[in-house]
Amino acid sequence: MGSTSILLRISEDDKAKIKAAADVVGTTITGFVREAALKRVARTAMPNDGVRSSMPAWFRTMCAAAAQGGSTGYDAAGYKLAASLAASPPNTIDGDDWQREIRRLKEEILAEGDREGVWTWMQYHYPKLMDLVPPRRKEQLIDGVIRADQNGEF
Repeated sequence: MGSTSILLRISEDDKAKIKAAADVVGTTITGFVREAALKRVARTAMPNDGVRSSMPAWFRTMCAAAAQGGSTGYDAAGYKLAASLAASPPNTIDGDDWQREIRRLKEEILAEGDREGVWTWMQYHYPKLMDLVPPRRKEQLIDGVIRADQNGEF
């Protein structure tokens, strides 16, 4: 298979950052950029593997039950979502970055008791799921996330 070229226009500052990162991992700028681009292609083209599609299904079910006054509320949905974070990263982030984000949630946001920060984090990473939580019930979901953290679930 032949190869082709791609011209990429970036600032000198961005080029220096990419060069420094490439040096750290022991590759060329071209190799570094190619690998990063192909990782993104793989994530974008990722098949629906069941893990990612099942999480919204069970979350949707739990929210529907909570909305109808079922025996479990939005706190249970928040608890289960938090407990499944490590196994269910969004399609838009790779494993290492996702682990860093989970650590940030635990060590910075939850450790500081930043309830609004928990909600903002969940909205950023799971916007469609958070759309299922009525604004007046978001505190219940946050309670579930906090309880899961306190119980060592993630």
